[in-house]
Amino acid sequence: MNWLDWVSANQLKAEPSAPREIADLLAVVERNLVDSSVIGLSQEWCFNISYSAALLAALTLLRAEGYRPPHQAHHYLVIQSLRYTINYPPALIAQFERFRRKRNQTTYDCVGTVSQKDVEAMSSQARDLLQRVRDWLMRHHPELL
Repeated sequence: MNWLDWVSANQLKAEPSAPREIADLLAVVERNLVDSSVIGLSQEWCFNISYSAALLAALTLLRAEGYRPPHQAHHYLVIQSLRYTINYPPALIAQFERFRRKRNQTTYDCVGTVSQKDVEAMSSQARDLLQRVRDWLMRHHPELL
């Protein structure tokens, strides 16, 4: 499957982006990364904030390419799109998917399932992804920066 397949299947909508939108998304990612390290927050909340940062970083790539996912399966599609935007390694996509499921579990089903190791791994992945996004934007869409 590729971009055109996703658009044909109504899994992505073509929608132009603008530099302001990209700047705002990156600012939210950066803010979330700072907020996720605030002392005194629960592990679940720190994990969720880092997850949100990573998801928005991935969404920034889609928006830069001129696409927006529909609300249904939004998180899944944004994560899977990383293989087409930045050729994100399959192992990191799989890890992000595990974090997506853990985030859903801790948000909707139960507490106490997020460890400090999970928090650190999610934060590390979000920070790494943000750097990859910035590098990619500089190479492929400098006009949006």
